[in-house]
Amino acid sequence: MIIDGKIEKLGESLARLTVTYDDNHKVIKTGLNILTVIRLMHSEGLSLIKKDVNGTSYWKREG
Repeated sequence: MIIDGKIEKLGESLARLTVTYDDNHKVIKTGLNILTVIRLMHSEGLSLIKKDVNGTSYWKREG
């Protein structure tokens, strides 16, 4: 299960996704469509907790 994640905006529609699973395993994927990644985060039950000026957003599982 994903417990938190970070989406870094790389360009107009590309992103780098970093997620952490409940066993502390991290996965990084680059070159993903940013809208697809945002939909994935919502479907996994994560909520946006912070977004910085560079377009990086931080997500965390509620509860």
